[in-house]
Amino acid sequence: MVEITISARAKAALKAAYFEHAAGTDQYFRLSFNNYGKLGFMLDWEKPGDYVVEYEGIKVLLVGTDVATLVEGAALELKETDEGPKVNVKIP
Repeated sequence: MVEITISARAKAALKAAYFEHAAGTDQYFRLSFNNYGKLGFMLDWEKPGDYVVEYEGIKVLLVGTDVATLVEGAALELKETDEGPKVNVKIP
């Protein structure tokens, strides 16, 4: 199991984003590294071994075994930006 701290505001934002972008599909947001090595979120299917975060009965985040050790101890918080609120990932 992965130890990640996720604020209630970040969970609520991920839930809202799920309903906006993925509701009715079998996909959820996955914490993952892109091709440039930047950590972010992508829509993906749940895979065996995934750490699943649920909020109010909705799967809001998947963390795969491929990144679990790299994000151990991370904190996800909602941050206000010029573009609006965004979920920020802080890795220790």
